[in-house]
Amino acid sequence: MLYVTTFSELKGVYTKVQANKEAVRPCDLDLTLRFIPESITLTNLDGDDQGELSFGYVAGCRGDMSSDTMKLLMLEQKAKYALRGESVVDYGDGMKEGGTYKADFKKAPPAFFEHAKKLWALMIRS
Repeated sequence: MLYVTTFSELKGVYTKVQANKEAVRPCDLDLTLRFIPESITLTNLDGDDQGELSFGYVAGCRGDMSSDTMKLLMLEQKAKYALRGESVVDYGDGMKEGGTYKADFKKAPPAFFEHAKKLWALMIRS
């Protein structure tokens, strides 16, 4: 199971803001559940003194060469924005598939979505 919990601090007092978790049901096949280190960033893209934590991960259980689920989350205070899609499968000889996503950034500042797209591009290469 993957866990990501964010906290805010005010005068030495920490308060939980968000708790996110991801699980993959146990399976007898190839189980994958891992963070993508290149995707972990802490930014302040909108300059509001509230940091944005971004992180991506891959999750899946498969017994073939299909894509795994891939997600990139960006958290700022209680807001959560996401790219949800699939990993890239490289079959060799230049044949690849996957890497697409659906975006949930409608209420986010434009800079957030631009940053997320750059991170996604890094993730599909990892």
